Formats: sequence, C-alpha cells, structure tokens
Amino acid sequence: GGGGDLPDPQYKWTLIIAMNADNDLETYGVSDVNEMEMLPDSSDVKIVVLMDRARGYDFSNNNWTDTRRFVIKHDNDTSLMTSALSPGEGGDATVMGELDTGSPTVIHDFIDWAMRNYPAEHYLVDFWNHGAGWRKKDLTAGGRGVMYDDTSRTNLTTTDLSDVLDLAAKIDIVAFDSSLMQMASVDYQLRDVCDYIVGSEESPPGEGYPYNAIFAGVVSNPDLTARAFSANIVNETIDTLGSNYSLTQSAFRADQLVNLRNAISAFAEALQAQDATYHELILAARNAAVRYGSGVSSYEGYRDLVDFVDGCISRTSEPSISVAGQAVKTALTAALVAERHVGSSVEGSNGVSIYIPTASDWATE
Repeated sequence: GGGGDLPDPQYKWTLIIAMNADNDLETYGVSDVNEMEMLPDSSDVKIVVLMDRARGYDFSNNNWTDTRRFVIKHDNDTSLMTSALSPGEGGDATVMGELDTGSPTVIHDFIDWAMRNYPAEHYLVDFWNHGAGWRKKDLTAGGRGVMYDDTSRTNLTTTDLSDVLDLAAKIDIVAFDSSLMQMASVDYQLRDVCDYIVGSEESPPGEGYPYNAIFAGVVSNPDLTARAFSANIVNETIDTLGSNYSLTQSAFRADQLVNLRNAISAFAEALQAQDATYHELILAARNAAVRYGSGVSSYEGYRDLVDFVDGCISRTSEPSISVAGQAVKTALTAALVAERHVGSSVEGSNGVSIYIPTASDWATE
C-alpha cells in the first residue's frame, strides 16, 4: 500500500477530488467547486480538493493558474470559490505552486495526504478531467489516458491508475468525472484497489457531475453504504441533468470484474472459433452496436458490450456463441450496481463498453 498505518478514522467519509482543470475544462471546475460549496458543512463528511487551474479560459476568482489544495466549506456565493481562497486572500487553501496533475506521483501523494489528514471509515476518489478510455487520446502522444494537464503536457495512463490508488487503505468508490472511462479494460485495471467504480460509457457534458446533487445523500446520511452511494451518483446525475443532455452512468462492483473478464475472454474465443463461418455477421453486430465518443472517428471502436453480444447471438444463432454470450451478460449483471442512460444516441446502453476496433484501426495502434 501507501506505507504506514493511517490514523484512526475521524470521519465517516472523506471525498477526495483530484481536479485537473489545467486545460479547456477550467470554467467547469470553478462551477463544480461552487456546487460542492452549496452542500451544508458536515462533521462526518469532508470533501478535499486538489485543483490545478489553467491560463486563458476562466479569469474569475483572482485568476490564479497554479495548484491549490483545500477543504470544501459551505458558502452561499455560487460564483466565488470561498474554499479556494489563499491565506493572502483571507482563506486557508494551501497554495502548491504549479503542480503536474497529470503525474501519477502527484495524484498518489495528494490522495495519501487526504487520507492521513482526514482519515475516514470510507473514501471516494474522483478523477476530474478529460478521459480517453482505453484508446490513445492522441495517437502520436501515447498513453490511454485520463487527467490531461495542458501546462505539463502530461496525463495518467489507464495502467497508472492501479499504482496511483495503491494506498494505505482501500478506496470504497472510484468515480470518473471524465469521458469514456466506463470500459471493461479500464474497470479491470482497478479490480484490486477499490470496491465500486462509477463512470460513463459516453462523454459526459462539460459541466460533469452535479456535485451538490450526487453528494447530498451522503452529507445528509453519513452512514450511507458505498454501494448505495455509488448508485446515488448514477441516479442523481441522470435525474439532475437528464433533461439537458444525452447521458450514460453506471456503477460496478470491483470484486466481480475477474469473472466478467473471464466471460469476455471465453466469448472472444467462441467468436474466434466461429469466425470463418460468421465473420460478416459478427462484423455487422459490431457495426450495429451502440458506439461512444460522440461520433469522433478515433473512438469508433468503443461499443457497448452487451449490445454487441446480443447482436452476435441474434445474427448467428450459433449455440456456442449464444452460451458464451449469455455468460457475459450474467457476469455483467452480477457486477452491475446501477445503470441508467438517457438520449437517443445512447439508447441500447448497458453500462460498460469495450474496444472493438476495425482491422484498419487496429493497425494504426
């Protein structure tokens, strides 16, 4: 783990927000901090934020552009980030200088600091940024990633996540306020470091999670279980923003991901065994499956897992494909805590996507 035992818990929940707004999402970061400040102060729930801002997007709140660490305090001003005021501005945020919030070490150290200073019975870690899922965001830059820091020109890769979250205590919930991260490959990477994973198959809107809504339940009832909290994030996001956007949200049990992985592998083997017979039908199932990435060609291979499985079963009527496909769906059902979606573009979503590239796309990797 992160080394050393943690102090005895002083809180029920500590919510740890790694907010990499050192990019074109900066304005939404300011809004989200203000949403968190709408929540009442709680002696049982602490919200700790590391916020890295950028130059040139949002000039409010004294236009600081480096990195600050602070605990959320309630205020009634929905434009002023009171919690982020430095000592020089009359607050008690810690000014950290320009940190690279795309660095695994920086993010790991922040989470470790939050756990040691705000030790709790339960922890949520929120990765707030752009996400690119399992595929490279930029094929020349490398890295299947999340947490893109424009000043440092860095990001975390999905394979960094298990190291970043190797801490002195297990995380109860990992939430991705980032695009495209709810993929089988990404979730599997986190199977040993947390209990629940919440995120989106599609790209969420820029404004991301409605923090005042998704955290209201745990602030009003600090005894909320991790499972119920993870479902709250899914439900409150859809209920609050669903009339404005196409949305996908789902929550998974990490302890079921090995079974899901094994079922997907067996299904892939069944497809390979029948490929000579059913190649065109399998391709048709892939092409018809719900896709994510808002039409961006580099994410064309991001397809809903169950929609693809169902398409293969119905098109081929091949018993071996049907049996293996049903096993995938059974494993997914066992792993799924909550899944909701809204909007015609994501109709047919089932909670987790998988990368199924075309042959030509794979050749460019």
